[in-house]
Amino acid sequence: TCEDGGFLQVGESNFLPNSKILVIKTDYEGQLQWQSEINIGGHNLGNSALELSDGFLILGSMNRNSALIKLNKQNGDIIFSKTFNNGGTDAFEHAAIVPNGIVAVGYTNAQDSNNTFYTEGRGFMMFLDNEGNQLNSINLNNFISQAYRIQYIDDSLIISGLTEEALDFKVIKMSLEGEVIWHQSYGGDSFDHCFGMDIGNDGSIFLAGHTLSGTDNWDTYTMK
Repeated sequence: TCEDGGFLQVGESNFLPNSKILVIKTDYEGQLQWQSEINIGGHNLGNSALELSDGFLILGSMNRNSALIKLNKQNGDIIFSKTFNNGGTDAFEHAAIVPNGIVAVGYTNAQDSNNTFYTEGRGFMMFLDNEGNQLNSINLNNFISQAYRIQYIDDSLIISGLTEEALDFKVIKMSLEGEVIWHQSYGGDSFDHCFGMDIGNDGSIFLAGHTLSGTDNWDTYTMK
């Protein structure tokens, strides 16, 4: 949901390995205002979006490299587009706005590079300034194999995603300096995949995904 009451959607047109990032902006009644297709080469992913005061920030991948794209709110024109070759097939999944810029999370070295949501990669995060220039990066693979969501709250970063081999939900609390304050894993006796996260007004962390623990088919799996 956007500040003007409308909606922004991000994903892909076509299919890997011949996809383009697709961004669609509608008004509050769902009427199309603009749409934008963005690509370099054939492997492009639109994974998430953030609304800024002066644009929309799109996170994903272009030509198998992590991508950060800022779009004009009125027409979808590109304000800046940055790509980073962080290792193998890599992508940004999500980002948070912090006092000194942007923190993006995702993965590197995907083993299943043509999977759009679980790539069997290695957890990664990058600190950037407000213009999308890299300041620093951290390998998160010792804690998380694929980081899907990040939020900034109380001068700290909360990161969620998958443990190694996608066995359990994973949450990390980290300082803005990149120091891990704590990390926890949650799950059952089989595969548990965490794709979504939100934080309540009281600081409670909500995790959502699906599970094979205690079920023959993938069931939704949500915890607070």
